[in-house]
This record gives sequence, structure tokens and C-alpha cells, in this order.
Amino acid sequence: MNTSFILLQTQTTVALEDFSGFVIMAVNIIFIIILALGLINTVRKFIMSDPSAMSSLGQLVVGVIVFLVFNIFKDDLTGIFGEFQL
Repeated sequence: MNTSFILLQTQTTVALEDFSGFVIMAVNIIFIIILALGLINTVRKFIMSDPSAMSSLGQLVVGVIVFLVFNIFKDDLTGIFGEFQL
């Protein structure tokens, strides 16, 4: 009975680690896609001398900062709670 409980607990832990790795990878991919679209939009605005080009650049910088903070936070949690399976 005790052995089957440990086996189930191990399988659950592995499944949760795989899921957390998938979520982190998906969030990173979404961030990268949004940042790439923001970069294209910002360059287009600067080329066309659009008055809102500087605000678009500011939004892009904020997006990069959010991306970096997310990854630093993820690395910090990884150090505290153990290695994620990526």
C-alpha cells in the first residue's frame, strides 16, 4: 500500500514538472511573438515619421523589461523550489 502511494506521488510530481515546464515555455514563446510584433510596429512608425513612434518605443521597452523580469523570477523560483524539467 505504501509503495503504491509513493509511486503515485512520484508520477504526479513528474506530471506537474512537465506541465510547469510547458507553461513556462508557452509564456516565453508568447512574449517573444508579442515583442517581435511590437518591434516591427515600432520600426514602421519610425520609418513613417509617425508622432506616436516614441510611445510605441516606450511600450516596447516596457515589454522587454517585463520579459526579463519574468525570466529572472522564473530562475529565482527554480533556485528555490528545484529544477524545472524543460
